[in-house]
Amino acid sequence: MKKEKQSEKVEKMRMSNHDYKRSEKKEILKERDDRIRSNRVGIVSLLVIFTIVLGLFMYGCIQNQTETGGIIKKNVTKNDTNMTIPPITNITENQTQTKTCEELTTGKEECLILRAYDNNNINDCNALLKITSDEEYNTNQYIKCIKTIAQLNYSYCSQINKTDERDSCFNSVVNRFGDTVCYMIENETVKKNCLLREYVETCRLDDEYKRNICNAIATSNPAFCERMPTQLQKDECYLNYSISKGENECNNISSEGIRLACQSIVTNNIVCGTSSVIQIQDYCYQYYSVYTSSCNWCDVINSTNYKDNCYKLCTLNTNSSSYCSRISTETKRDECYFNFATSKNDVLSCDKIVGTLSKKTCVQSVALANAKPNECEILLNTKSFSLKEVSDCYLQVVAGSKVSFENCQAMKDGYYKDQCIYLAIKREGLATDYCAFILDSSLRNMCEKG
Repeated sequence: MKKEKQSEKVEKMRMSNHDYKRSEKKEILKERDDRIRSNRVGIVSLLVIFTIVLGLFMYGCIQNQTETGGIIKKNVTKNDTNMTIPPITNITENQTQTKTCEELTTGKEECLILRAYDNNNINDCNALLKITSDEEYNTNQYIKCIKTIAQLNYSYCSQINKTDERDSCFNSVVNRFGDTVCYMIENETVKKNCLLREYVETCRLDDEYKRNICNAIATSNPAFCERMPTQLQKDECYLNYSISKGENECNNISSEGIRLACQSIVTNNIVCGTSSVIQIQDYCYQYYSVYTSSCNWCDVINSTNYKDNCYKLCTLNTNSSSYCSRISTETKRDECYFNFATSKNDVLSCDKIVGTLSKKTCVQSVALANAKPNECEILLNTKSFSLKEVSDCYLQVVAGSKVSFENCQAMKDGYYKDQCIYLAIKREGLATDYCAFILDSSLRNMCEKG
């Protein structure tokens, strides 16, 4: 029994030792495997690092190559010789060398003009004066350049010597810089056309008031009324525009009286009485009467001054001076007759003037305008005038206007009539047969001799 226990103990010791060795062996194998795995990772890492370094090295070599004017040159060592490689065909725009204007063989002029504009530099224009041996060609190119850079600064135009070209330069940039440029133009006709460039041909009048009203209506643009120098003229422009175009621009009128008159005319409904102010009502009726030629409406005006002014202005819009007789004072009546007579060239209205000086001036003005010296004879209707005043009037008309042969024949005075006929025959190139109408023999002989 004892012997069996000992055997069993020995067996256990043997088994324990075997297990220990086997376990130890496993640890050794595991440690070996770990070392192998670690070595593999290290090798892979080295390979990655080597690849990266090699790539960087190769990239550096490529970058060290230089490109010049479509030719690629390789960096060389002391032992190498310069070697060129033919240019590649897909070269980019940035890789080509840009030539200056001066280096070009063709298109040099256009290049300089463009560069002058880009740099706002007149020196490039000056260079065109020596671009070729043809002086006229050079000058034309210079002017072309100046006109181009004048788009940046109109004062460049003053560098042009030729007056017509200089004026043309200023005229070409007026839309960019405004009317100020027009005043730099020397030729008066060109200057006027420059200032009136926005006006239609028929409205290019010297009178600014009439010009703006005309163009506002012609172009259907009431904004031209804002160009009037005074507020009253602006108001009257809007009034004229509204009446002429049948469009209600009355609200643009600042004066209440004129605005109410405008609304009365456009709507065909008199609203002058809607104002609580008598003066505004009178002002409204005055404008309504004048612009509708309805002079009877002047009668409803309260103020004598407004009423007299209404008759005077309204009469000018009619074909009769009869409304002048309704004016309260002689002086104002004479003024009314004078204005009507000279504006209508109606000598009979002059005869209604009481003041002798005004009547004489009126008759002479109308007779001169009509080129009818016989109209001077109306002065004889006034006792205070003699043949001397009539003769003075004759002289002014015969010498100051182109009196026709027929109008000369209508004269009563023999001396001035002969003078008038002689001048008419010479001026109109009439046959010498007409000289027979001359009463003075010496003047008639002179006329017949030609």
